[in-house]
Amino acid sequence: MTRDRTGVLIFVSLAERYARIIADEGIAAKVSNREWQEAIDALTAHMRDGRIAQGFLAAIERCGTVLAAHAPPTDTGDELPDRIYVM
Repeated sequence: MTRDRTGVLIFVSLAERYARIIADEGIAAKVSNREWQEAIDALTAHMRDGRIAQGFLAAIERCGTVLAAHAPPTDTGDELPDRIYVM
């Protein structure tokens, strides 16, 4: 958890053909679902073309833009690890 509750998780299940952005309550209160949907749309558009890595990059970039606008970085640095988990 982050201090201001601004964490974002991009969850994808390829087997279920499902993608979702889960935003912590601090950032979810500031950002409309439409803005998160734009990141999901970018992700899934690339995935439909078989470009999974590019899809993640597009979604991460879009989420970064949203976070920069609504929860600018502070001097505390990263509060959560930047990782990709494959299960």
